[in-house]
Amino acid sequence: MSDEGWPYGATGQLKLTQHGALQISITPSITNLYANASVTLSKNYDGIATNEDHGDIRVIAFNSATNGWRDVPFDTDLNSYFSPAGTNSAYNQFYVEGLALGAVKLQVQLGGDTYAEQAIEVCTHTSKTNWQQEVRNEIYFDTGGTVAIENYLAGNGFMNNRTNMMGVYSFYEKLFTNRPTQFYWAGLAKLAGAPVYAGLSDAEYVKQGLFVAGFLAPNGANIPFQILSPKAGQFQQILIGMNIDIYSDLAWQFEAYRMGGLCALEDIAIAPGSGGLLDIEAWQFIDQGVRQNDSSLVQKGNRQLLQREQRDILKKGYADLSNLFPGTTPLMSVLAENPVPGGPSFSALEPGGNIANYLYRWDWITRSGTGVSDSGMWPLWLSVSQSTRLQWVAQPLQARAADYSEAVRLLNLPVQ
Repeated sequence: MSDEGWPYGATGQLKLTQHGALQISITPSITNLYANASVTLSKNYDGIATNEDHGDIRVIAFNSATNGWRDVPFDTDLNSYFSPAGTNSAYNQFYVEGLALGAVKLQVQLGGDTYAEQAIEVCTHTSKTNWQQEVRNEIYFDTGGTVAIENYLAGNGFMNNRTNMMGVYSFYEKLFTNRPTQFYWAGLAKLAGAPVYAGLSDAEYVKQGLFVAGFLAPNGANIPFQILSPKAGQFQQILIGMNIDIYSDLAWQFEAYRMGGLCALEDIAIAPGSGGLLDIEAWQFIDQGVRQNDSSLVQKGNRQLLQREQRDILKKGYADLSNLFPGTTPLMSVLAENPVPGGPSFSALEPGGNIANYLYRWDWITRSGTGVSDSGMWPLWLSVSQSTRLQWVAQPLQARAADYSEAVRLLNLPVQ
């Protein structure tokens, strides 16, 4: 137990870890408070948005002489308990303990009037590593034990990683489906999985020699087959590695917020050596928007997470693709289709641009146009109804990937 006190009239929010306790100052001296009026402790949730945000606490009285403790009852006159004449007068130290995650207010009332009030947030105190393990466990159970995500390694190739990829994208789908007005990034990430999966499946056919030389010529990228085929496996490894990088960086953050609220992430953000682990400002926007019922703030935070993905997480992957062989990212630029149904392709919105260039890519994602044909995927994603977004996200990954596959379009080969 900590010796941190709670001074009367304190402002701001006291943060507790779940099942952690902090000493609070219901003294000095508690007997002075009881001299002329009844004293009660109470909990309330005024101004706390929804039931799912409600935390819970208990107050413990401690006898330092005997190391004994007792629960302090709420909404009960404490004179008979802890006054000099009370049966528990030796219990002269008081602690508040976090029980259930969320927010709650603790009040001290004298004679029925509120004398002091303290906002308290009960948080989960754990590490990024532990949250990542929570995600792995959840994917394992959600897939009936078929996906052990610790085996999701780029070096295992596409065919051995298909169930792992599906497990990751199913997790994104679950996040969005459970919180469609909060986790916009996760929903769009599920949609973006379709063209990624299609590209990996097509590359597998290239490895197998089932595409003929020059098959890409109609798309303006006539790369000889004898060059393209040996590189297909390396292309798959890089693309899978980029998928793993996104999952490793962002999935645990959504899990932490979903299970522990903003304070679970803030707890990690302020820990020594945590620089760069997460963009806490993005989550603060999301949380503020949730609490104020302001969708623009929620979307702003999600957009900031998307920018982190594109600018920071994928930087090395796109550099590796650019270095794979000279035509790789120009070919990707020609073939890249919009994951939002009906949205413009990369080459339509960024003619002559290279998808490996962050500025071109970010403009393709975020441009605010006058209509569908000249707007980026992010504003298009937000422009449709929630029911439409949910319907799109619910479509199976492989089924949507068929809409983006060159092997399906040109040779009627199935997505692998």
